[in-house]
Amino acid sequence: MIYVIIGVIVIVIGLSSELPLGWVAGLSGGVIIIILQRILVIIRGIHHKLLGLPLTQSQVETLIKHTRKYPMMSSQFEVHPWEKTVYPHVQLDGYTYVRALAFYKYLSQTGTRYRFELPNREPIELECADAYYPQVSLFEHGDMAFVRVDSLGLQIDIRGGVAYIEDSG
Repeated sequence: MIYVIIGVIVIVIGLSSELPLGWVAGLSGGVIIIILQRILVIIRGIHHKLLGLPLTQSQVETLIKHTRKYPMMSSQFEVHPWEKTVYPHVQLDGYTYVRALAFYKYLSQTGTRYRFELPNREPIELECADAYYPQVSLFEHGDMAFVRVDSLGLQIDIRGGVAYIEDSG
């Protein structure tokens, strides 16, 4: 973030400069600083991944924010609030997570305990973690809860731009 501020300052100074071509130097210098900052963020993420470090909360937030959203359907239960409601399908450390809200009709909550009672299945109780960590079954992010699909015995198959959620067996 500091690089963006510095980049903007360089741009402003360059644009207000009375030197010949000072505005060109300021504008290009500022843009280069901003671009370098973005490259550093990407390199840090790659470095963490190569070292096998867990994702930071900032990285999780970025992944959730920029993940693709799909209309979700199921032949085995109703998706809340209706079929083809669009939900993010977040891939974290090789697992797919979706908003727990999709299972609203089959969900009850007591404190941080969530109980999923999907049709024709045994109920599943999960403890909701305050934040993501590798392989967590259920975690909170902002005002949203995300559940790991396979922890409910389900899998997602994306066909024709629609996410079909079905039994994993």
